[in-house]
Amino acid sequence: MSDCSENERPQNNKKTKNVKVKTKLLTKHKHKQTGAWLALFENIFVLESRLVLTDGYLLLFFALSLAATFALARQIVFSWQWLIATIWTGLALGCTLSVKFTGLGAVGLVGVHQLYALLRWHIFGPRRKSSSVIKALYNLIVDAGVRGIVILGLAVAVLTLMFAIHITILPYNGEGNGFMSQEWRNSLVARPSPGKPEPEIDPYLKQLSMPARIWELVHTMWVVNLGLRAPHPFGR
Repeated sequence: MSDCSENERPQNNKKTKNVKVKTKLLTKHKHKQTGAWLALFENIFVLESRLVLTDGYLLLFFALSLAATFALARQIVFSWQWLIATIWTGLALGCTLSVKFTGLGAVGLVGVHQLYALLRWHIFGPRRKSSSVIKALYNLIVDAGVRGIVILGLAVAVLTLMFAIHITILPYNGEGNGFMSQEWRNSLVARPSPGKPEPEIDPYLKQLSMPARIWELVHTMWVVNLGLRAPHPFGR
Protein backbone atom coordinates (compact mmCIF):
# COMPACT_ATOMS: atom_id res chain seq x y z
CA MET A 1 0.00 0.00 0.00
CA SER A 2 2.82 2.36 0.82
CA ASP A 3 4.49 1.78 -2.54
CA CYS A 4 1.26 2.52 -4.40
CA SER A 5 0.64 5.68 -2.45
CA GLU A 6 4.17 6.87 -3.08
CA ASN A 7 3.79 6.28 -6.84
CA GLU A 8 0.49 8.12 -6.94
CA ARG A 9 1.82 11.19 -5.16
CA PRO A 10 3.99 12.47 -8.06
CA GLN A 11 1.07 12.03 -10.47
CA ASN A 12 -1.29 13.87 -8.14
CA ASN A 13 1.26 16.64 -7.67
CA LYS A 14 1.70 16.91 -11.43
CA LYS A 15 -2.06 17.15 -11.98
CA THR A 16 -2.36 19.76 -9.24
CA LYS A 17 0.49 21.74 -10.80
CA ASN A 18 -1.15 21.63 -14.25
CA VAL A 19 -4.44 22.83 -12.78
CA LYS A 20 -2.66 25.70 -11.04
CA VAL A 21 -0.87 26.71 -14.24
CA LYS A 22 -4.13 26.65 -16.24
CA THR A 23 -5.91 28.65 -13.54
CA LYS A 24 -3.08 31.16 -13.49
CA LEU A 25 -3.19 31.59 -17.27
CA LEU A 26 -6.95 32.05 -17.25
CA THR A 27 -6.72 34.58 -14.43
CA LYS A 28 -3.84 36.40 -16.12
CA HIS A 29 -5.72 36.90 -19.38
CA LYS A 30 -9.14 37.33 -17.81
CA HIS A 31 -9.24 41.07 -18.42
CA LYS A 32 -8.29 40.55 -22.08
CA GLN A 33 -11.03 37.99 -22.53
CA THR A 34 -13.54 40.29 -20.86
CA GLY A 35 -12.61 43.15 -23.17
CA ALA A 36 -12.87 40.90 -26.21
CA TRP A 37 -16.36 39.72 -25.23
CA LEU A 38 -17.50 43.28 -24.54
CA ALA A 39 -16.27 44.39 -27.97
CA LEU A 40 -17.89 41.36 -29.59
CA PHE A 41 -21.34 42.16 -28.21
CA GLU A 42 -21.10 45.95 -28.48
CA ASN A 43 -24.21 47.19 -30.30
CA ILE A 44 -22.55 50.42 -31.41
CA PHE A 45 -20.65 48.52 -34.11
CA VAL A 46 -23.94 47.37 -35.60
CA LEU A 47 -25.16 50.97 -35.60
CA GLU A 48 -21.97 52.21 -37.27
CA SER A 49 -22.17 49.55 -39.96
CA ARG A 50 -25.77 50.57 -40.73
CA LEU A 51 -25.05 54.31 -40.92
CA VAL A 52 -21.60 53.94 -42.57
CA LEU A 53 -19.87 55.76 -39.70
CA THR A 54 -16.11 55.86 -39.21
CA ASP A 55 -15.80 55.87 -35.41
CA GLY A 56 -14.70 52.24 -35.38
CA TYR A 57 -11.69 53.04 -37.56
CA LEU A 58 -11.01 56.13 -35.46
CA LEU A 59 -10.91 54.08 -32.26
CA LEU A 60 -8.66 51.49 -33.91
CA PHE A 61 -6.03 53.97 -35.08
CA PHE A 62 -6.33 55.94 -31.84
CA ALA A 63 -5.51 52.77 -29.89
CA LEU A 64 -2.58 52.06 -32.22
CA SER A 65 -1.30 55.61 -31.62
CA LEU A 66 -1.44 55.11 -27.84
CA ALA A 67 0.30 51.74 -28.11
CA ALA A 68 3.00 53.28 -30.31
CA THR A 69 3.73 56.23 -28.01
CA PHE A 70 4.00 53.97 -24.95
CA ALA A 71 6.28 51.62 -26.87
CA LEU A 72 8.43 54.58 -27.92
CA ALA A 73 8.79 55.78 -24.33
CA ARG A 74 10.31 52.43 -23.30
CA GLN A 75 13.07 52.34 -25.93
CA ILE A 76 16.65 53.51 -25.67
CA VAL A 77 17.06 56.81 -27.51
CA PHE A 78 18.39 56.55 -31.09
CA SER A 79 18.35 52.74 -31.11
CA TRP A 80 16.78 50.69 -33.89
CA GLN A 81 13.83 49.87 -31.64
CA TRP A 82 13.43 53.57 -30.89
CA LEU A 83 13.42 54.43 -34.63
CA ILE A 84 10.85 51.75 -35.42
CA ALA A 85 8.59 52.92 -32.58
CA THR A 86 8.93 56.54 -33.76
CA ILE A 87 7.93 55.61 -37.32
CA TRP A 88 5.06 53.53 -35.97
CA THR A 89 3.80 56.49 -33.95
CA GLY A 90 3.88 58.82 -36.95
CA LEU A 91 2.07 56.37 -39.22
CA ALA A 92 -0.61 55.63 -36.60
CA LEU A 93 -1.23 59.34 -36.02
CA GLY A 94 -1.47 59.94 -39.76
CA CYS A 95 -4.10 57.22 -40.09
CA THR A 96 -6.00 58.67 -37.13
CA LEU A 97 -6.06 62.14 -38.69
CA SER A 98 -7.11 60.67 -42.04
CA VAL A 99 -10.31 59.29 -40.52
CA LYS A 100 -11.60 62.41 -38.76
CA PHE A 101 -10.37 65.77 -37.52
CA THR A 102 -11.35 64.46 -34.10
CA GLY A 103 -8.06 62.59 -34.32
CA LEU A 104 -6.29 65.84 -33.43
CA GLY A 105 -6.98 64.83 -29.84
CA ALA A 106 -4.66 61.87 -30.38
CA VAL A 107 -1.94 64.24 -31.60
CA GLY A 108 -2.26 66.33 -28.43
CA LEU A 109 -2.28 63.28 -26.18
CA VAL A 110 0.77 61.77 -27.86
CA GLY A 111 2.54 65.14 -27.67
CA VAL A 112 1.94 65.46 -23.92
CA HIS A 113 3.08 61.89 -23.32
CA GLN A 114 6.23 62.35 -25.39
CA LEU A 115 7.04 65.56 -23.50
CA TYR A 116 6.74 63.65 -20.24
CA ALA A 117 8.94 60.85 -21.62
CA LEU A 118 11.60 63.34 -22.76
CA LEU A 119 11.73 65.09 -19.40
CA ARG A 120 11.87 61.79 -17.54
CA TRP A 121 14.67 60.47 -19.73
CA HIS A 122 16.90 63.54 -20.09
CA ILE A 123 16.14 65.70 -17.03
CA PHE A 124 14.78 63.60 -14.17
CA GLY A 125 16.07 60.15 -15.16
CA PRO A 126 19.37 58.37 -14.47
CA ARG A 127 20.92 59.79 -17.63
CA ARG A 128 20.75 63.29 -16.16
CA LYS A 129 23.04 62.28 -13.29
CA SER A 130 25.81 61.25 -15.69
CA SER A 131 25.83 64.50 -17.70
CA SER A 132 25.90 68.24 -17.14
CA VAL A 133 22.89 70.52 -17.35
CA ILE A 134 23.93 71.98 -20.71
CA LYS A 135 24.51 68.54 -22.23
CA ALA A 136 21.19 67.29 -20.84
CA LEU A 137 19.33 70.23 -22.39
CA TYR A 138 21.16 69.73 -25.69
CA ASN A 139 20.23 66.04 -25.78
CA LEU A 140 16.65 66.97 -24.88
CA ILE A 141 16.37 69.46 -27.74
CA VAL A 142 17.93 67.07 -30.28
CA ASP A 143 15.75 64.16 -29.21
CA ALA A 144 12.59 66.30 -29.21
CA GLY A 145 13.46 67.72 -32.63
CA VAL A 146 14.02 64.31 -34.20
CA ARG A 147 10.84 62.89 -32.69
CA GLY A 148 8.79 65.90 -33.74
CA ILE A 149 10.10 65.92 -37.32
CA VAL A 150 9.66 62.17 -37.84
CA ILE A 151 6.28 61.80 -36.11
CA LEU A 152 4.63 64.95 -37.44
CA GLY A 153 6.25 64.58 -40.85
CA LEU A 154 4.95 61.04 -41.27
CA ALA A 155 1.51 62.03 -39.97
CA VAL A 156 1.22 64.87 -42.48
CA ALA A 157 2.56 62.63 -45.27
CA VAL A 158 -0.04 59.94 -44.55
CA LEU A 159 -2.82 62.54 -44.37
CA THR A 160 -1.71 64.08 -47.67
CA LEU A 161 -1.49 60.67 -49.33
CA MET A 162 -5.02 59.74 -48.21
CA PHE A 163 -6.47 62.98 -49.60
CA ALA A 164 -4.50 62.56 -52.84
CA ILE A 165 -5.96 59.06 -53.29
CA HIS A 166 -9.42 60.42 -52.48
CA ILE A 167 -9.19 63.19 -55.06
CA THR A 168 -7.71 60.87 -57.69
CA ILE A 169 -10.36 58.16 -57.49
CA LEU A 170 -13.23 60.67 -57.12
CA PRO A 171 -12.64 63.30 -59.84
CA TYR A 172 -16.33 63.93 -60.60
CA ASN A 173 -18.43 66.99 -60.04
CA GLY A 174 -20.99 66.79 -57.23
CA GLU A 175 -23.36 68.68 -54.97
CA GLY A 176 -20.77 69.63 -52.33
CA ASN A 177 -18.53 71.63 -54.67
CA GLY A 178 -20.15 74.95 -53.77
CA PHE A 179 -17.76 75.33 -50.83
CA MET A 180 -14.70 75.18 -53.09
CA SER A 181 -13.13 77.86 -55.28
CA GLN A 182 -13.67 78.04 -59.04
CA GLU A 183 -10.08 76.94 -59.72
CA TRP A 184 -10.61 73.87 -57.55
CA ARG A 185 -13.86 72.99 -59.32
CA ASN A 186 -12.18 73.36 -62.71
CA SER A 187 -10.16 70.23 -61.95
CA LEU A 188 -13.34 68.11 -61.72
CA VAL A 189 -15.15 66.40 -64.55
CA ALA A 190 -18.82 65.63 -65.13
CA ARG A 191 -20.12 62.23 -64.18
CA PRO A 192 -19.90 59.73 -67.07
CA SER A 193 -23.11 58.72 -68.79
CA PRO A 194 -23.84 55.14 -69.92
CA GLY A 195 -22.76 54.54 -73.49
CA LYS A 196 -20.74 57.77 -73.71
CA PRO A 197 -16.96 58.26 -73.53
CA GLU A 198 -15.30 59.29 -70.29
CA PRO A 199 -15.40 63.10 -69.93
CA GLU A 200 -12.09 64.92 -69.78
CA ILE A 201 -10.92 68.05 -67.99
CA ASP A 202 -10.76 71.19 -70.11
CA PRO A 203 -7.02 72.04 -70.31
CA TYR A 204 -7.76 75.74 -70.95
CA LEU A 205 -9.38 76.29 -67.54
CA LYS A 206 -7.22 77.51 -64.68
CA GLN A 207 -6.61 74.61 -62.32
CA LEU A 208 -4.83 74.01 -59.04
CA SER A 209 -1.97 71.62 -58.45
CA MET A 210 -2.55 68.52 -56.33
CA PRO A 211 -0.89 69.97 -53.17
CA ALA A 212 -2.95 73.17 -53.55
CA ARG A 213 -6.14 71.17 -54.00
CA ILE A 214 -5.39 69.07 -50.91
CA TRP A 215 -4.64 72.16 -48.83
CA GLU A 216 -7.81 73.94 -49.94
CA LEU A 217 -9.92 70.85 -49.32
CA VAL A 218 -8.55 70.31 -45.80
CA HIS A 219 -8.85 74.03 -44.97
CA THR A 220 -12.40 74.27 -46.32
CA MET A 221 -13.51 71.16 -44.41
CA TRP A 222 -12.02 72.58 -41.22
CA VAL A 223 -13.66 75.98 -41.62
CA VAL A 224 -17.06 74.53 -42.57
CA ASN A 225 -17.03 72.10 -39.64
CA LEU A 226 -16.22 74.95 -37.25
CA GLY A 227 -19.22 76.88 -38.58
CA LEU A 228 -21.73 74.11 -37.93
CA ARG A 229 -24.30 75.21 -35.36
CA ALA A 230 -27.37 73.07 -36.13
CA PRO A 231 -27.91 70.00 -33.91
CA HIS A 232 -27.28 66.59 -35.39
CA PRO A 233 -30.56 64.81 -36.28
CA PHE A 234 -29.35 61.58 -34.62
CA GLY A 235 -28.06 63.40 -31.52
CA ARG A 236 -31.49 64.36 -30.17
